[in-house]
Amino acid sequence: MKAGKPIIISGAVIALVIMTFCISFFLLSGPDKEIRRFEKEFGLKMPEETRVIFSEDDHGALGDGTSLFIYQLNTADMSEFIKQEEVRYWWNLPFDEKMSLGITNKLKGVSSAGISSNIRFDAKKGYYLLKNRYGKTLKGYNFEDNSYSNIIIGIVDLDNNKIYYSTLDM
Repeated sequence: MKAGKPIIISGAVIALVIMTFCISFFLLSGPDKEIRRFEKEFGLKMPEETRVIFSEDDHGALGDGTSLFIYQLNTADMSEFIKQEEVRYWWNLPFDEKMSLGITNKLKGVSSAGISSNIRFDAKKGYYLLKNRYGKTLKGYNFEDNSYSNIIIGIVDLDNNKIYYSTLDM
């Protein structure tokens, strides 16, 4: 009988470890994870009431692909969001026509229809920022330059209280 107790205790410990792992996985996935991704990338804190209204991550095994996350804020939260110090380093919308066309063409070539049709480069009021994979801010629109092979896009659309976060890895 005494030999059975270590087996029961071992089984209980294993079950506890598995349950802890499952709970951690569910807590670290989902909308909070998608919001934290944006915060980490741009150094901006999202309001508590932020909702993820579109989420698609279309990357292959080698890391190439695209992603798009769209966040919805209410008007009061958006007003507070844009007061953050880091926003002053973003450019004012609208996008330059050549730049938006260049990014749109790159996205259409490698992304799903969901991503290319949901990202909005026609926003008129707000801010945007383009970075390469090294975190360097991109200026201009020379899409033949290797700096534009892997880009990170942030758009703050003040007319619709939406924030777009997209990646393009080629």
